[in-house]
Amino acid sequence: MKYGNDKVPLHCNFNVLMTSNCHLTLNLQGDRAAYERRICLLRCGRQTPKHIIPKFCEILVALEASGIANFALDGLKADMAREWMFPLTAKHRCYIEDLLCESESVNALYEIV
Repeated sequence: MKYGNDKVPLHCNFNVLMTSNCHLTLNLQGDRAAYERRICLLRCGRQTPKHIIPKFCEILVALEASGIANFALDGLKADMAREWMFPLTAKHRCYIEDLLCESESVNALYEIV
């Protein structure tokens, strides 16, 4: 509790999802292995479509709401069946390795010099 010494029991899993509009660089603080174990990097870099449909999300929900909800529920069931484990493909491992190497590049250069 705030301004108190009482202990508060806290039992939960902490999951973090971060998004970024720019290329990330991590401050690894000498613990690359910790980041390597915990990161699931998803790249969402697609080009802007040539033809943009105004208010597309409203149109999509009006026409496909039940299909979108069913798709989300199917994904939830699949995640639960895997016990919330997300196996990484070789491509995802490559993304993570590239990010970690880029994040360590200044330190690696400093060690060489």
